[in-house]
Amino acid sequence: MVKALLVLVPCLADFGGKIYYVLFTIFVIPQAVANGFATLIVTRVIAGGLGGIVQNSVESVIADTWRDEEERNLPITLFVFAFIAGFTVGPVIGAAIASHLNWRWYEMRKTHKLRF
Repeated sequence: MVKALLVLVPCLADFGGKIYYVLFTIFVIPQAVANGFATLIVTRVIAGGLGGIVQNSVESVIADTWRDEEERNLPITLFVFAFIAGFTVGPVIGAAIASHLNWRWYEMRKTHKLRF
């Protein structure tokens, strides 16, 4: 997967990020309707690799959007805060949801949140 990132991240500058969002969505939908564990694992690995490509490019998008260092401070701070808060609070909220609902509900909800 790391080798794929080394090849695909530079392509992000040439082709844009929208294709990676589309591919990510294509591989999230089978997770919600997976009948077997192997299908779930394969689609999660591919979607995780595509999500990693987009996640690795956030800093460069922020740098391209806000040219001035003073203007760039708030977006970078919000990104880092959201990144850390997601890893901290995400498992707690996920466990609360998973204890009351089926895992397929979460995957279907994730497909509804994705917008182009």
